[in-house]
Amino acid sequence: MKPGLLAWHFSCANCDYEASTLAPRINELEARAKIDESQREAALHEIRLSNFSRLVDDIRLLVPESGASMVDVGSAHGWFVEIAKRYFQVIGIEPDEEIAQSATARGLPIRHGFFPDALVDGEKFRVIVFNDVFEHIRDVDDVVVACRMHLVDDGLLVLNLPNVQGLYYRISKFVARLGVTGPFRRMWQEELPSPHLHYFSAASLKSLVARHGFLLERLEELPAASVRGLWHRVRYAPSPNVLMDFVLFVGALIVLPLSRLTSSDTVVLFFRRAS
Repeated sequence: MKPGLLAWHFSCANCDYEASTLAPRINELEARAKIDESQREAALHEIRLSNFSRLVDDIRLLVPESGASMVDVGSAHGWFVEIAKRYFQVIGIEPDEEIAQSATARGLPIRHGFFPDALVDGEKFRVIVFNDVFEHIRDVDDVVVACRMHLVDDGLLVLNLPNVQGLYYRISKFVARLGVTGPFRRMWQEELPSPHLHYFSAASLKSLVARHGFLLERLEELPAASVRGLWHRVRYAPSPNVLMDFVLFVGALIVLPLSRLTSSDTVVLFFRRAS
């Protein structure tokens, strides 16, 4: 790894993997206070539901049996669990205590804790899903090993995460080199309870997961943003300068049509556990 654009940012000298030394603070009140959770929910609800519906349909093509066991790691508000439970025997795992309690109160099968500690020894699943979670985990090698242990033979590992080659991310790096670091810091979720610790491309992620006994079976991109909810997305972790947030919103709005013509900022890889 070599030094990157900011003190906490690093990039690989040989591939397009990037990392940070930012510290997660998921259940710390001071960090949680930086997020307006109602704005965040409004920002993400529509785009996530659309993407999750499409993702569940894709998983059903690869795991066609009804009622197959599934775990959604980092299930947040439980939106993916709500859709997946129509077809799968699914549970969610969520480390944020307040959000886990909220999802459980709605009758969803959510366990509070971290993966894989929240699982019982020997507990196995047909499908393990990470939706916008894998990039927040420090020890990704250990987590992939745990996935192999908790998947049945021929089980499916689904990683839905940000793409280092996405247009929004590449623009944020470009303007950071010009001295405007706000968008880049936001892409990494600096100072938020669960910052990004990794940015992968499909190639670098495949290299990581393959060495633990997984075969890439399918790759696709999902929309990373939509017009509806975009302002809430800018404002759920507001800066003190509302004008700066407005400039960021306008910039994101302008880029949105272009982002559909190039690499999306969200990529999904489906891996099969090799026996």
